[in-house]
This record gives sequence, structure tokens and C-alpha cells, in this order.
Amino acid sequence: MKKLLLALVILAVAVPMAGAQVGVWDSSFNVINLDTTAAATVQVTFYREDGTSPTITCLRDDPSGGPCELPNPFTLGPGKKEEIYVPAVPGLGDGRYSVVISADKPIAAIASLAGNDLQKFYTASYTGLEDEGQVRMYLPGVQWNFYAWDSHLSIQNLTNNSLNITVQFLLEGSNTVCHTEGPHSTPQYASWHLDVGALDLSACDAGTDGYNGSAVISATGPIAAVDNQTTDPSDPL
Repeated sequence: MKKLLLALVILAVAVPMAGAQVGVWDSSFNVINLDTTAAATVQVTFYREDGTSPTITCLRDDPSGGPCELPNPFTLGPGKKEEIYVPAVPGLGDGRYSVVISADKPIAAIASLAGNDLQKFYTASYTGLEDEGQVRMYLPGVQWNFYAWDSHLSIQNLTNNSLNITVQFLLEGSNTVCHTEGPHSTPQYASWHLDVGALDLSACDAGTDGYNGSAVISATGPIAAVDNQTTDPSDPL
């Protein structure tokens, strides 16, 4: 079975987040069967931040009260796609999750993250990654209090063992490390979610407009990382 990993936070409904991300955040993801001649058997596994995995046998209930509309695993026809709306997954519960999608045919996946705090709305999309990854990743655009914008980093462990992950922020316009977070012990297939807005990166800001720099992420095994920028609704833009 091929494995595809969604490296960013998957949020169920009504989850307030610390730091940069405020308000209520929801996620959905689409899975596409890239084989145009044969159906695929697809298994979706959710992982909490502590590495535990809830048992999910149904991904979508029948709205009329009948049997499960989308079981887990499910069959995906050749060239077809299926969307899973995370807040509607029975028995999942509010929280932040990583997802591993396994299939016996080639697949692709894209996830969407949307939130609002009644004043501003945020959206983001990101593609699933195959379970290979890298042990060192570079993020060229990371913000902290930059004209009211902050980054939220999600770094997923792509292995079935715990990994130590470290994030080094670089001084604006240089390769000098000005702030380090970690090493953070991240369980198997789980994600470390780092709210940059909750940090103090004043030592990294070369000007007076907030930090607009870069970061280097290193780990003891393969990882994937995604950076989303959000704005604080209490700050004028």
C-alpha cells in the first residue's frame, strides 16, 4: 500500500488556537485515484498530537440516518475523487490531527484549511506528500508580527518512530541563527504545531516592522513541513 501524508494540521470544528491562529478552524481533504482503469482501496488514519490514533470506521454518515455513507476503508473508482470534511467524521472529536492516507493504487491528496473570527477569514491549501521526506527543510518566508501577520508551522514526522525536530530562525537578511525552538520529540506520524506569533523573535527583527525572515528545520528522520500565514484581527492592516 502506498502512503500519502498530509503534513499540516487537520482541525475538527470549534478549536481555538494559541498564538497566531485565532477563531474557529475547519479542514477538509480530497483524495484522487490516479489510476484511470482500476478502483483503489483507500484507508485514512488520523493521528493526534501525542501520536495516538483513534479508530475511525466511518468517514461520513448518511444524512438521512441510514448506514455509513463513506466507510473507512473505502473504494475509490478509477479517476474519481472523494472529499472528506473533517468536522463531520463520526467519533473524531475536536482537535489537531495529522493524516496518513494509504491506498493500493497511486493517489494524490490536497487538504484545505479555513477559519474565521467574525472579522477576517483565512484559507490555505496544501498537497499530501509521499512517505519519503527530508531530514532538513528550508522555509524562505516566516513572519512574526510583520504588519500584523504571523506564521503557523506544522511539521510532520513521516516515520513510525518518535523523532526530535528543531527549528532555527535566521536573522533577517543573514544566515545567523537568532532563535531556536526544540528539539521537540514528535511521535510517529504526528505533527508538531508551532505558533510563531506566540514566540519572542524581537532579536531576529533587523528593522522595526516585525520579523520577515526564514527558518531551517532539522530532524533525526524524514519530515515534511508547511507554513501558513495569518493575520491578527485586532491589529489594523
